[in-house]
Formats: sequence, C-alpha cells, structure tokens
Amino acid sequence: MKTLPPFANKLDLEKCIEIVKNEAESQNLKFDDLLLTNITISIMNISYSIGGNYSPKMIKQIAQNYFSKKLFNEQSKL
Repeated sequence: MKTLPPFANKLDLEKCIEIVKNEAESQNLKFDDLLLTNITISIMNISYSIGGNYSPKMIKQIAQNYFSKKLFNEQSKL
C-alpha cells in the first residue's frame, strides 16, 4: 500500500475509500481491496496537489474524472 497523502489520517482514508468505492460501483467498476486503496490514495494525492481537501464532494468529483479517463488502468500495472 502507498503511504497516506499529506495531512491525511487513517479516518480520512477510510472515508475516502467509501466514496471512491461507491463512485466505482456507480460506473460498474469493481476493484480488490488493495487496488481500491491505492486508487483512493492516488485520488487523495490529486486532491491535495490541486489545493483541494479530502471532503466527500472533492473526492467524488476527482473520482468521477479519474474513472472517466480510465486512469485506474495505470494503477493495476503497479
């Protein structure tokens, strides 16, 4: 598993995993737990890098874009 993004804690990660999982399911995507965690951390890092936070709205918007661009294919190669 990747390390947590800056200023994130385990609770932030757990909340974000649920948001990302729900968004993936809404797009008929399913990932194993490790890949889902790594995708979530990547999404959290994107949020941090653009000056965002780990709010449900921000994470959901980034997840929608992440999945629409099929960026998760790169994660599965790691």
